Amino acid sequence: MSTENPDIKGKVEESRDNFKKLELLIPGLRGYRQREDVRVADELLRNQMADRLDRARASLESLRRKVVGAGGLLVARPGWLSDIPVAGA
Repeated sequence: MSTENPDIKGKVEESRDNFKKLELLIPGLRGYRQREDVRVADELLRNQMADRLDRARASLESLRRKVVGAGGLLVARPGWLSDIPVAGA
């Protein structure tokens, strides 16, 4: 995996302390630990995706400002992206 897309499962497994590793060995706690690990991985993935979306939004906003500053595209105004129809909406 690339450094921009780290192995989330690996990160979760690396973050386990000895107590969490012990939980995996005890039959009644194994399922609990596995579900908790899924929750942690889900949170990491959601945060990673939110960061990427924030960076993409900032890039688009920067591009919009450059276009407006250059006097191009008369439709470029604050909120112009929300005017574009979305398929299936």
